[in-house]
Amino acid sequence: MGVRQQSKWDIAEKMHERYLKATRKEKGRLLEEFVELTGYHPKHAQVLLRHGLPRRGLGLVRAGRPVMYRPQVVMALEVAAEATNWICGKRRQLPCHGS
Repeated sequence: MGVRQQSKWDIAEKMHERYLKATRKEKGRLLEEFVELTGYHPKHAQVLLRHGLPRRGLGLVRAGRPVMYRPQVVMALEVAAEATNWICGKRRQLPCHGS
């Protein structure tokens, strides 16, 4: 019988503070205990214990500049979308370069 996900997160939260204050030897013991309790891969467990749980509500943010399409590309895509009866309507709002 496995441990529920919420229980794994609760364990990770509680062990996180102890892990940060522990000596190297204690960290090894805590890591082994956490892996045994949760069934996580040791590397994943180590990241959770070091950094804590990822914050919720923060979506993935793409690095770099936003994608910009030139007006000619936007027009070509709109023609193609119209021809296919807008099968992918979410692409309609394309950022345009130089509008």
